[in-house]
Amino acid sequence: MSGSKRVLIIDNLFPPQRVGNVRTVKFVKYLPFYGWEPQVLTISMGGIEEIDSSVALEVSGEVKVHRAFYPNPFASVKRWKERLGHRVSPEEGEGRGSGAGSTPNPAIKALFPLKRGIGYGLYLVRRYLLIPEELILWLPFAVLKGARICRGEGIDLIFSTAPFFVNHLVALALKTMTGLPWVADYRNLWVDNPTRGHRTPLHRAVEERLDRRVIECSDKIVVIAEQMKEFLLNRYPSLKPEDVTCIGNGYDPSDFDFTPPAPERDRFLISYTGAIYDGYPTAQFLTAVGELVRGDPEMREKLRVAFYGAVTEAERDKMEGIIDGYGMRDIVSFGGVIPRREALMQAAASNALLLMFGGRGANIETVIPGKLYDYIAAGKPVIAVVPEGAAAELVRRGNCGVVVDPDDTRGIKKAILRLYRSRGSEDQP
Repeated sequence: MSGSKRVLIIDNLFPPQRVGNVRTVKFVKYLPFYGWEPQVLTISMGGIEEIDSSVALEVSGEVKVHRAFYPNPFASVKRWKERLGHRVSPEEGEGRGSGAGSTPNPAIKALFPLKRGIGYGLYLVRRYLLIPEELILWLPFAVLKGARICRGEGIDLIFSTAPFFVNHLVALALKTMTGLPWVADYRNLWVDNPTRGHRTPLHRAVEERLDRRVIECSDKIVVIAEQMKEFLLNRYPSLKPEDVTCIGNGYDPSDFDFTPPAPERDRFLISYTGAIYDGYPTAQFLTAVGELVRGDPEMREKLRVAFYGAVTEAERDKMEGIIDGYGMRDIVSFGGVIPRREALMQAAASNALLLMFGGRGANIETVIPGKLYDYIAAGKPVIAVVPEGAAAELVRRGNCGVVVDPDDTRGIKKAILRLYRSRGSEDQP
């Protein structure tokens, strides 16, 4: 890439690490067409907790990927817990999983309390001791590595993206050391993030100070929604409108270079792809589904709901309680975490796609899940169970689905019924 300017992109979430948002991957893919040679600073392979090889195929072999040591104790413990859980899961012990009918090894089963204890211990460490997040353990190694890269590779610009917000702290240190221009990319707000929160007043005070330093020291700020730009301009009076640029997410048509399987003619499949965290409106959605199938034998026969992605234990328990209450084990399925490409194919093979996220209150209007753009690309109607804001606005503006307030179970029922009855017709969004 002779003659190109060089940008160092700092992102701990880079392939083969499983990523929920491929924004950085796409920047790396397309920046060379605009005269920039991207180099990436990310975590060491040993620090990766989850791998998705399908996304790694997106990265050209010509891209220099620098890996700084990340002493991540959570990665090895998580892998150990997963291996233990795979040998005999709680579902298998209850006769509901793939191992139903088998007899668990008593010695392995006896380790369940240890597994849960380790999980709770990790939760406490992550939540209360590591500010702003566990990635802070990577900071000194990333800064040392980054400084060597800036000197040795002739870097012209530093670009950091968050979350995780330690990426910005690495860039802040490199900016201070090298004087290079720095662009800070906010995919989510840091302070007053409605889906993140602060654990204690001390956490909030520290993170407010760090966020202000990032805002004040970066040369340019990038956000993904105009609502985020407006919030930052109001919160930090020293910022000028020209200091903040909105570059929304999107989709890459090349991600859909496959022939999607046709939806089953005798089924109406609603799919959700992505993680589900505490506070998501899963109860409202599943209650709506349950009431529909309970009163309509045809819908009970044809309607199916599939969730793909990680689900918190509390949400899974809540969801399964509702599923059992309405007798929907044959209707609702959990497919677990799947590679990104498989998730795109699943979306394309569905009749409708579910969008939802948790949180209420200030700044919830700034949230736009990255999966919404993949849903739009899949060309299937979206059932957006979201509060008013950027996501709802995008669905309406693109005429790509139905928006329903998360607390409106009756409205969710109407949305599902509308799409079910209009499938294949011109009236479908």
